[in-house]
This record gives sequence, C-alpha cells and structure tokens, in this order.
Amino acid sequence: MAALKLKTFDTKHMGSYANLHLIAEANWGTNKQKMAGGGFGVEIFKKLHLGITAQRDYGLNNWWFQTFIGLKLNKAKKGDEE
Repeated sequence: MAALKLKTFDTKHMGSYANLHLIAEANWGTNKQKMAGGGFGVEIFKKLHLGITAQRDYGLNNWWFQTFIGLKLNKAKKGDEE
C-alpha cells in the first residue's frame, strides 16, 4: 500500500485538522487472488482514519469494494510530538 497526500485542510488559528490521501494498493492471496486498486482516505486530527477503496481481482475476474475506519488509541510520547 502507498498513499500520497493530496490536500491538507487548515484553520487560521489551530493548524491543520485533516489530510486527504490518494491510496494505491496491491494484494495477493490464496486461491489465485491477485488484486490491484486504490481509493481515497481521510486522516482527521491525527486520531481518526476513514477511507474507501476499490480493487480488481484480475486472477478471479471480480471486484472488491472496501471501507475502513481506524482510531488511534494511544497518546504520543513527549519526545514524539510534532
């Protein structure tokens, strides 16, 4: 999987609150699955990740559509803050 940041959504006083990413991915699985595709993802306040992707399985000749949600639960260490 690779992601390219397309846009950062900024505020005047708080900095950025979200990033929009273009996602490209390739997956290989059992039973001759060979998938390639991509989609879009949004990172909100460095805590929540949302996205949607579409992949073409060119080994089995079908399409896969997926959505994802990710939540960062741990706090950043003092030395790791940006």
